[in-house]
Amino acid sequence: MASFANGGVGYLILGIRDDGHGRAQKFEGLQGNVESTVKSIRSLCLNHLDPRVSGLEVDRRMVDSHALVLVRIPRSARVPHMMTFQNATEFWSRYEDGKAQMTREEIREAFQTNPPRVRRRSRPQRRRITLVQNGGFERNLEGWGTGLLEDMPHIRPFASAHRFVPFGGAVARWFADARDSHSGRRSLRVEHESDYAPDVFSTLSQRVPIERGAVYQARFWARVEDKGAGAFSLRVALSRGEWDRFKVKIRGGPSRWRAYRLRFSSEDQRYVDIRFAAEGPVKAWIDDVAVRKLKTRQ
Repeated sequence: MASFANGGVGYLILGIRDDGHGRAQKFEGLQGNVESTVKSIRSLCLNHLDPRVSGLEVDRRMVDSHALVLVRIPRSARVPHMMTFQNATEFWSRYEDGKAQMTREEIREAFQTNPPRVRRRSRPQRRRITLVQNGGFERNLEGWGTGLLEDMPHIRPFASAHRFVPFGGAVARWFADARDSHSGRRSLRVEHESDYAPDVFSTLSQRVPIERGAVYQARFWARVEDKGAGAFSLRVALSRGEWDRFKVKIRGGPSRWRAYRLRFSSEDQRYVDIRFAAEGPVKAWIDDVAVRKLKTRQ
């Protein structure tokens, strides 16, 4: 896994027989307790990779009645990753003909490209009343999901496993990330890879309780790493069919944290859907999501 992280994104599949030269032959499946295997992989990554790989995904799959474990190693922004085991410390990477230990020159170039950073002290968070649960993503994606769409049968299975939902075959990842944050230790990382096309997007939502006949403001902070040709926005939906009535888009430009605000009226609704959406290639961090009731003049 260290070699994949240092050499680029890759997949590791456990439960397939190869020919001894890295070429897959057939599904054999894993024997015994597959859940124990998953936990062991996660433990190895936490204890023997330095720095740890953010966004690592370990999943169980059934293929032709065979149990497989699929590990997705994302493209890392913190190379090189060092493998530590017993008294050994080694740097590995992937090449066209397989994996091998990195040379001193390759290790030196990796450190020069990504110099170690002293992590700044997190800004203290002011305790302000907000209706959003886990708006700072300190508890991963707890409290987030599909919002008003959560009762739709064709959405529920994917959303229960991943929280976010891709539509139209979109390729995307939404996860809590410790690499950067506006405050606290984590933020929401969004990586939408699919090209822009009609009805191809990914979304993450939260259903927020509100009072009828009141005015509210939604606010969040965003830092764009790579906007490309894509778009990222926050939408406030009062009903399932709404999409563009209340909407604010994030802008590209300087790679710095920027605040965005969206004012809306609750009308006769008791719940509102706070929905982030990504369309086309875009990479960004989101943090400190909040919804507050505004005081209005009588």
